[in-house]
Amino acid sequence: MMSNPLVAKILDPWRQFKWSEETVPEWDNAKVRVRAMRADDWLEYNRRATELQPPPAEGETEAPPVRPDAMNQLNAFVLVRVLFGEDGERLLSDEQVPELAANYGPVYDNLVAKAFDLSGLQAKAGADPVVEAGND
Repeated sequence: MMSNPLVAKILDPWRQFKWSEETVPEWDNAKVRVRAMRADDWLEYNRRATELQPPPAEGETEAPPVRPDAMNQLNAFVLVRVLFGEDGERLLSDEQVPELAANYGPVYDNLVAKAFDLSGLQAKAGADPVVEAGND
């Protein structure tokens, strides 16, 4: 029985999401794939963003801004979910989020911004993740 090439394309996970091959000069010009977030990635991002938002102080109507270290945790979570090797295999695990957050910097930020762009979202400098996740 002959295999239908369309079925192979339909079942290929890399044909279901936008993705981009990126060269990272800081990693000896390593090539990685950055993929748009899947629905489960977005739902978990949304849940984590909501948990990071501190409540307003007593008598205040506006909540304080999210701490930078908390933002690093949130963005590190995105990075582990969207970063893949050239072979299409996920490079990082959810267990590595704390380690990535502790070392979070511009290289990671560029890759996360690319994932947001591919996902149809915009990572704005100083943006509130709760508002960006639609939880205002």
